Amino acid sequence: MRRWQAMVAILALASALAGAQAPAKRSVRERDERGMRTYFMGFLTRGPSWTPEQTDATRKLQEEHLANIRRLAEDGRLLIAGPFAYEASDADQSLRGIFIFDTETREEAEELAKTDPAVKAGRLTIRIIPWYGPYGLTYADHDTIVKKPAR
Repeated sequence: MRRWQAMVAILALASALAGAQAPAKRSVRERDERGMRTYFMGFLTRGPSWTPEQTDATRKLQEEHLANIRRLAEDGRLLIAGPFAYEASDADQSLRGIFIFDTETREEAEELAKTDPAVKAGRLTIRIIPWYGPYGLTYADHDTIVKKPAR
């Protein structure tokens, strides 16, 4: 009987450890004396494959783009992401959105940006620039705070 109980305990522990989330891979860079630090901001612009049409393919690509954003945010290395809210009268709408990455290097942020399906497909391009901003930016609890629209 004890052998069976030990086996159940080991399986329960293994299951708990397997289900535990890996720690976020955020930068370990600390704030400076002003309470600021460097992040890496990505500016998303229309890519060579961008089109204004909404098709099944572009909707699927957008869903994949948003899933990638959620994955990077959950990972802890994407702190802020979102599109620009243009008005119809805005003549130049080529700048589509921003990402703010919490990585050690620009190269790491660029590699993460390359995982975006819309960037891979050429619908969007991204330029990464170091940005000096307030310490403590976060995308944490975004899904629990924002109410999802009913479908």
